[in-house]
Amino acid sequence: MALHSGIGFSKILDDILPKLMTSTGSFEDLFRKEIAKYDHICEDIAHNIDAKEQLLMQIQKVLGNTMDPIVLDRREIY
Repeated sequence: MALHSGIGFSKILDDILPKLMTSTGSFEDLFRKEIAKYDHICEDIAHNIDAKEQLLMQIQKVLGNTMDPIVLDRREIY
């Protein structure tokens, strides 16, 4: 399931209005507990960002090597 679809589905199921209306405790505690449900999504996003940064660095390294004048000269020969 795509992240966007998953979030939309979660939004429908995660209506906290009834909990707010019946809560006798701290709203801060309730919000903290409810928002913690999404910690795993934040962790997944952080891991994906790290992986993409690593891939970008590898691509830049390869592309950087191909811009070497010797490599460019060899391309013209072949």
